[in-house]
Formats: sequence, C-alpha cells, structure tokens
Amino acid sequence: MRIRDFLKAVNSTPIGEVLNERKLFRQRVKARGQFCAGKRVKMLAYGAWLADLRHACVEGRPAGAVSQQNVLSLLKFQEYRCALTGRPLSTETVALDHIVPMSRGGQHNIDNAQALHKEVNKAKGTMSNEDFIQMCREVVKWANRHAAKDCQVNHVSDAPESGPGAALGADRRSDRDPGQAGTLAHPVANGAQGAA
Repeated sequence: MRIRDFLKAVNSTPIGEVLNERKLFRQRVKARGQFCAGKRVKMLAYGAWLADLRHACVEGRPAGAVSQQNVLSLLKFQEYRCALTGRPLSTETVALDHIVPMSRGGQHNIDNAQALHKEVNKAKGTMSNEDFIQMCREVVKWANRHAAKDCQVNHVSDAPESGPGAALGADRRSDRDPGQAGTLAHPVANGAQGAA
C-alpha cells in the first residue's frame, strides 16, 4: 500500500490523526525496512512491528541482544521468579526461554526471552506461552475430574459392607491384604505350599 493511502487508512479512525509522514519516516528508519518495500508499507508487517515495539517498551524490561548483563536485568525484572509459574529461581534452576519459539519465527534476543524454571521450560518445549497455559489448564481439568471419581470410589469401598455382597467384598479385601484375611488369603501366605 502506498504511504499516502496507508496514512489515510490509519488516520481515518474515530481517534483522529495518530500518525503523520514525519513519524512514519522515523519509524521506517528505526525498523530498518522491516515493514516497507520501497515506497510501500506492508500493513500486517507494520502492525507486527508495533506489537514487538510495545512488548519491548515494558518499563524496566531489558531490550537488545542476549548478554550476561541483559539476562541478569531480566531476572531482576522478573523478581527472580519463573515467568509462568512464579517459582523462585536460582542459578541451578533457571533456564532462558524464547517467548515466541524460534521454530515459529521468534528472534534470539532479550526482547523475546523469559526466565523459566528448568522443569517448566522442559515441559513447555516449543509451545507458545498461550498454548502451554491452555495445555496446563486441560491437564488440571482432567486431573480434577479423575480425582473426584477416585474420591467417590474410595468413599464407596471404605463403607462397611453388609448384605448379599458382603462376602464378595471380603474376598476382594483378602486378595489385597493377606495378613488380615485369615483362611481366605492366598494358600502360599497361609503356609499351604505343598497342598495343591
């Protein structure tokens, strides 16, 4: 899209003028051609560049290349806690992770990095933060559903048995705990090894 058409489209919102030629020129220079091709502007690339810029401008968050100083600044910014779980981090447990995985086009710079606990980083793999968090929610939901079923089963099996199925229940318990079962236990447990 031509620059003039692009500026008209951007400024035709109810907000009014948000961008002029001078500001766009400065942004083009700063972006080093990431969203421009000659005298044309790629709108999607411009939007992505603005989003990256906004992410990098979070107050106190380091920007630039991955260096020892920037990693230490990132840890300080995160208060020495895992970015996803809040677990405390130490030199033995910290791992540097790409927010947008490199396999999905993410850059290897501190703007695209977060400090995670090693176990969390291993579990996350090449997923995005959103995909990983969604997977964790599914795991918790599934585990809670099965924990509730297990709890119901345990309450039923712990109830005192009486009635027609009581003997069957005793047989099941005797198989689990031969020491308390008496004559119903396994023959080997009762010393009847030769009698078969």
